[in-house]
Parts: sequence; structure tokens; C-alpha cells
Amino acid sequence: MPRPKLHERDETLRKALDFFWKNGFSGGSTRELGQALDMHPGSIYSAFGSKEGLCLEVLELYGKQSHQWFSECMAEAGFFEGLKIYLTAMVIDKKHPCTCFVAKTLSSHLESEQNLVERAKALMDEFRGELRAQVEKARKAGEIGPKVDRDAFTTMVLVQLTGVRSFADSVDERAELERAIEEAVRLLKLAAQ
Repeated sequence: MPRPKLHERDETLRKALDFFWKNGFSGGSTRELGQALDMHPGSIYSAFGSKEGLCLEVLELYGKQSHQWFSECMAEAGFFEGLKIYLTAMVIDKKHPCTCFVAKTLSSHLESEQNLVERAKALMDEFRGELRAQVEKARKAGEIGPKVDRDAFTTMVLVQLTGVRSFADSVDERAELERAIEEAVRLLKLAAQ
């Protein structure tokens, strides 16, 4: 069977992201995955090589989209306001999947999924690099003090972003999510002095 056309492939990847999001890599059979994608299991193997090949492609798509979403939010305002815009889009407006799919892949990894784990680690490092660049930009703009250790602060921001996004999966109340975002950004501002 020939590979799906690009627009069909993109739709398939979006459906696969939803499936892997809900079930994890090992949480659903290839048959269940095929049902979710409206594809026969053999067609999945023909188009993506394997279930793992499909999940790797989904990780790539998610990583690319995440970088784009983050960059767009950070371009809208200063550093701290950009973080608030980003977190609000993620956890309140739910414009994108909430908990980071990359972090979710890392936290649920199995030895049999080393290729997925390694790629997820690489994507997390790429995001850390983007974040580090934003921190440096904020330092030059005077939003972050010159004595603040850039790498340590970058790690702190990453932990706050990941924490708020994970916390949001257990909370439905908008006011509580808004407080969590405000508190995370407040703590980061204090650390940035």
C-alpha cells in the first residue's frame, strides 16, 4: 500500500498523538491503534515501518509544534509575561495537549522503548536550548539580573513549566490553574533578581 498523502499523513499523526497520549506507547495494541487511525495494522507498518516508527514520527511532530507554540508565545511579550501567555494557552485555554508529550514519554519509558526515550531526551534538550536562548534574551533586556546563573535559571524555568502543565492534568477549576500560573511566574521573578 502506498504511503498516505501528506495531508492524510498529518491527520494520521494527529490521531496517533491523541492515541499515544491517552494510552502511552504500550497501553494499546496495534489493532486498537489501527482502529483509532482508521487504518489496518498492516497499513501502519507499510506507512511508518512499525508502531515505534509511528510514535517516533509523532514525537517529532509534537516537538516541532511545541517549539513553535513556545516561540510564538514568547514573541508576544516580555519573558515573564510570555511564560504566562504560554502556560495559559496550555493549561487553561487547552489550545494544545496539556502535559508535555515528550515528558510523558520519558516518565513512562520501558527498556523496550529505548529509541523513543532517547529521542524524547533529545527533544527535551532542544527545548532547554530554546529556553536558554530566551533566558539570555531576557537578561539582555534587563528582565533577569546579570548575576543570575543562566543554566541554573533555565532549569528552574523548565521545572516550573513542566510542573504547572502536569498539575493542570489533575485540576479542572480555572481559578486554581490561574493561581498556579501566577505563583510559578512570581517565584521565577524572585529568582531572576
